[in-house]
Amino acid sequence: MGNKFLERMNKKLDEASILSEGLSSAEFTGYLDTGSYTLNAALSGSIYGGMPDNKVLCVAGASTTGKSYFSLAIVKNFLGSNPEGGLVLFDTEAAHNTNLYRDDIGIDPSLVLNYEPETVQDFSFQAMKFLVEYEKDQTKPKVMFLLDSLGRLTTSKSLNDMVAGKDVLDMTRAKTIHTAFRGLRLKLAKNKIPMIVTNHVYADVNARFPSNKVAGGGGVIYSSDMIILLSKEKVQEEIEGEKRVLGNIIHVKVSKSRHSRENMEVETMINYSTGMNRYWGLLDMAEKAGVLEKGPKQWVMPDGTKVYEKTINNDPEKYFTKDILDRIETYVNAEYRYGLPSVEEAIEEVKKEAADFEN
Repeated sequence: MGNKFLERMNKKLDEASILSEGLSSAEFTGYLDTGSYTLNAALSGSIYGGMPDNKVLCVAGASTTGKSYFSLAIVKNFLGSNPEGGLVLFDTEAAHNTNLYRDDIGIDPSLVLNYEPETVQDFSFQAMKFLVEYEKDQTKPKVMFLLDSLGRLTTSKSLNDMVAGKDVLDMTRAKTIHTAFRGLRLKLAKNKIPMIVTNHVYADVNARFPSNKVAGGGGVIYSSDMIILLSKEKVQEEIEGEKRVLGNIIHVKVSKSRHSRENMEVETMINYSTGMNRYWGLLDMAEKAGVLEKGPKQWVMPDGTKVYEKTINNDPEKYFTKDILDRIETYVNAEYRYGLPSVEEAIEEVKKEAADFEN
């Protein structure tokens, strides 16, 4: 249809565009698969989606939650899908090194450009300088930013106070963070560069219902397109009479999102040897969707076959066929996205798809 007046104005103005032309910085060209179906669902409302390729994701959690390893699992999958790409790392904890990437994570360290900013202002300057040069480059390979972590960055004022021996509280930090991200956010989006920011949380005891709150003030919250809160529990297995920790089950709660419903919770798992587990947490989704049925001891497959959970987890590709994944996707689209059919309607659609498949 269009609006003739707006079209005439658009031709006279260089700064604007008609939204339907798809030229705004908010537009993204696709999703970055996180390596986990359930995490994809939490971030995009689709198990086949993931992190939008020009958005900012804040990964927050208490100390030792595994925020860095969790973020690097996503980075590893990003680099695997973009062999010509690279990671622009801002390491504020002196935690990233060659052995960690090559031996533990399985990321080629030559694909990582490493900065070590001391202050919020340093980070902002270094990031902006990179983006200016990136805009001039003719090749523009796909890159990703990782700030690990925001919580460790001080400010120029606080640093100067420490040098001067002043023991005073820095009341400017939240505002400084807000200013830094306000400038970077739009430039990242325009250049289609995704960014992960790790941050810590603190207990908000003054709230009516005490809960964890993301540190850093409103700047982090306003500048992040998505914020997820992490908690974890260890995965153990008994081998020859001894318990061995295999990895961590990560509980993910969506605190903020522009592409999926807030407050949704999913579960995924990071294996110390193999990284992000793509299928972990899908059994619960399949049960809620009415795709699989959980019996007293075994899971009941669509064809009536009964299978132990451990058997499914050991060979998930065999049991999570494309047909079953598509039925889960129908449920996830309704449960995790805004403005789509109700969950009840989605479950009915899943049942209909199952009946059609069997016939």
